[in-house]
Amino acid sequence: MSTAIVVGIFTLAGGALGAGVTALIEHMRSKHEDANRFHADRQAAYASFLAEAIKWATAVEHMTGQMDQDWVWSLGHQVRFTQFALLDLLSSEPVRNAARELVNCIEQAALLNQEYIRGRGTDKDALEELMQQSRQMVEMIDAFKDAARQELGIAA
Repeated sequence: MSTAIVVGIFTLAGGALGAGVTALIEHMRSKHEDANRFHADRQAAYASFLAEAIKWATAVEHMTGQMDQDWVWSLGHQVRFTQFALLDLLSSEPVRNAARELVNCIEQAALLNQEYIRGRGTDKDALEELMQQSRQMVEMIDAFKDAARQELGIAA
């Protein structure tokens, strides 16, 4: 009788161990699938956002008159309400925050440039402020790239 009990205990323990290992493997597989499910979508969204943000930032740096300002604000609208909205759905918090900071930085540069065009065009301090904002835009672009690369598992 004691042999039957020992065999039964080992049988139950083996079954429980097998079930536990199977559950652990399934959990790890599920986490891996979840992490990679939207990888291609995220990569495309990040690339599209970055391209549009750079186009917007370049336009901000080169705007010189009212037509340019209208076009710049149109680009800004496209980035904020289309590109960022898609990115917001797919991204992690660090990528979303980096994108938000980039958008805010470009908007601030656009406002500064608009002020500069409207009459502070001869003000040396205003020009220096614009240059500083331009350098900050480059830093924010790099910060977004770093956050996106980290999330996507791409080496710099």
